[in-house]
Amino acid sequence: MFMKQYEVNAYQCAIEFPHVQSDYVVYPNNGRNKLGICIETTMTDNMIVGIDEFSLDMPPVGSSPGYSPNNNPRIKDDVIVWMSAYNCDLIKPGSTEPRSMCFIETMVESAFFDAYTGSGANPLLNLRARGDVDLRMRNTSRNLVKIDHKIGRALQAGFDGSYTINTRIATDVETRISSGANIISTMCRAIIMIAV
Repeated sequence: MFMKQYEVNAYQCAIEFPHVQSDYVVYPNNGRNKLGICIETTMTDNMIVGIDEFSLDMPPVGSSPGYSPNNNPRIKDDVIVWMSAYNCDLIKPGSTEPRSMCFIETMVESAFFDAYTGSGANPLLNLRARGDVDLRMRNTSRNLVKIDHKIGRALQAGFDGSYTINTRIATDVETRISSGANIISTMCRAIIMIAV
């Protein structure tokens, strides 16, 4: 039995190309109401081929109710449902492999900021972006085992491209000082077992 573990790394990133990792605060005005999320493969023999689901909410904290919009998911089965865009044809920094990075951009609508202000600007309230990407094996000559379901190989694959990112929200520049304390990069794992 051959086992291999696959991971994706997800993090908040800049809207502008080359989408470097960032911990910027999302504001309601001056064009700063957009959130960028980057998802990268961590192995050269897998790739991201699309977005299965992408959602944005603000989970409740203590007595602060948070906010969960009706327009979730924002992307479902590669179809944009609400004020978002994505590109999964990117090459992650330091790699030459196509489809090793996916970038998602979404608008953070005013209802999030209203909920934040209504909570008394609770500094523990964060935006939460989460979802799943379609993570697959690359079919290249570097693969030790050719994966072919038609020939009846005993293959168990559990591709899990799920991720969760938390980021800060504020109503004006003085409300919160930028620091990386609440940013979470999530490593997600998938285990593939191949009987040879």
